[in-house]
Amino acid sequence: MNKISRGGSIMTAIFVLLAVAFGAPQDAQADRGHGKGQYRYSRSSDSGYYYSNFRAEQVYMFNGRSFNTFDGLVRYLRVLFDDRTHNRVDTRNDENVSINIETEEATDITDNRATLEGIIDFDDADEATVWFEYGPGSDLKWRTTKVRVFADDDDEAFARELIGLEEGERYSFRAVGEDEDGDREYGSIESFTADEDDNGDDDDSDDTDPTIRTLSAEDMSDDEATLRGEVDMNDFKNGTVFFVYGEDRSMIADVEDDVDTYDDIDEEGDDLQKLLVDDDLDGDASYSPEVSNLDADTTIYFAMGVAYEDEDGDEIIRLGDIRSLTTDN
Repeated sequence: MNKISRGGSIMTAIFVLLAVAFGAPQDAQADRGHGKGQYRYSRSSDSGYYYSNFRAEQVYMFNGRSFNTFDGLVRYLRVLFDDRTHNRVDTRNDENVSINIETEEATDITDNRATLEGIIDFDDADEATVWFEYGPGSDLKWRTTKVRVFADDDDEAFARELIGLEEGERYSFRAVGEDEDGDREYGSIESFTADEDDNGDDDDSDDTDPTIRTLSAEDMSDDEATLRGEVDMNDFKNGTVFFVYGEDRSMIADVEDDVDTYDDIDEEGDDLQKLLVDDDLDGDASYSPEVSNLDADTTIYFAMGVAYEDEDGDEIIRLGDIRSLTTDN
């Protein structure tokens, strides 16, 4: 684990003890499952932000929040301590906040630049102000310019390019939003390393893999929900686009490693289901299938995926982020 710079060894020990006590790895499983449902979807070619694929094998839980790495949990505890120490109110769990904020992975990373990206769900709000907190190591001591955004759609992607970064330095960041009443919502803390190896100048012959973005679910009821996602095939064609979902998060994560084609995915009752939304995608598109016949008050994990042939002609499957939804009582 990286040393926590501020607060010394005593605070580091406190964070570690808290993380060990409250952040033991958990297989995030639901109490009940659901059967395979019917669906409908819409497809469009609207341009937007696309993000790199990410997958985690386990999560750490603390105070109702999940973290993909132990370091991420410790960073969260440190920021939480700083907020309390400096009288900054962290309202991420405040029921009065009328927006939801998600931090996405950094993109376009070079030796001195990177693009931070986030998503805001307006819920009942008409407008909000968004920005990013970031800094070297585990510090979040800097802030980007605040930007006002409006609820034209249910979800809005926002981004900010950082320049003048130090090559080889690791940076932490999170998306922040403030609603019209001044209540703030914070996204998860993510990190990246400024590295010139990813600028693509050394090998122009490399094909760009499809980018897959699993979006948050919408329109949850006691037995229905709308899954959402976007895919850009980039330099590849004939993509088979699908969703996998179920109550067993680890089985969804294993799809990328265990099988090579959509047909090879074996459904496992309540634990894992698959849903085909496009069998021949070229270019980019978005999808929003509705699944029904779900059990009430049940946590469902889901991810968008695409199956295609890589530059060597080998069949391959890639998944986007694994997200979750909970049906109503």
